[in-house]
Amino acid sequence: MDKCHEAGITHLVLDIKDNTGEVLYPSKYAAQKKNWKNFDRPDFDFINTFIKAAHAHGMVIFAGMNIFADGQNIVKRGAVFDKHKKWQAINYVPRKGLLPVTEIEGKPTMFLNPALKEVQKYEIDIIKEVVRNYAFDGIMLDRARYDCIDSDFSPESRKMFEKFIGKKIDRFPEDILEWRPNAEGGIDRVGGPYYHQWLTWRASVIYNFIKDVRTSIKKVNPDCMLAAYTGGMVSYLLRSRSKLGKPEV
Repeated sequence: MDKCHEAGITHLVLDIKDNTGEVLYPSKYAAQKKNWKNFDRPDFDFINTFIKAAHAHGMVIFAGMNIFADGQNIVKRGAVFDKHKKWQAINYVPRKGLLPVTEIEGKPTMFLNPALKEVQKYEIDIIKEVVRNYAFDGIMLDRARYDCIDSDFSPESRKMFEKFIGKKIDRFPEDILEWRPNAEGGIDRVGGPYYHQWLTWRASVIYNFIKDVRTSIKKVNPDCMLAAYTGGMVSYLLRSRSKLGKPEV
């Protein structure tokens, strides 16, 4: 922390919930990470130690929290493999069809289905717990999104989307999108008749979740800020869609 201050850093993000879904403090909701790769963390107040040091230098410190990630597939850690398995995302994988994320070979980070109300409540409960118990200046959300464009195609998401558009879908997921082999031996993503409505619905899920997160945070601590990591691919997609004359979602 001294070196950060000397280098002129003014704002810090301390990651306290990684893509395993585990946290670095005693939680009522999530498992506490006490060891990693044969290293056992000494029993001390990790978070308050950093907050105190940051504030002593007048620095602003955020709690970095992975949101809809709940498992690390390389080391097979995280509640998505057991306790939260029913919440895992179902992805529409090219050449393989619909697969739970825990069955997708080579996938490092396991995502939950953001549309499930129980998933959203679980994540917000953890965020409120952090705001209530620690003097962070703000919360930094990471992976507060869908896994990728081919997620989530679970039966629950289908029902919610059909309610959103007010009609039943005959071909699912093909009426949303389809993976089609091309002449070069690759595979193309081809949007179906409900593709753009699907994107709009997914965006609404995340929008409403972030809105609920902010409301929940402000009720606990009105001065606590809210921020989020946003990948460059998001802005690239929006620019691309804008050039094509299609509505940004």
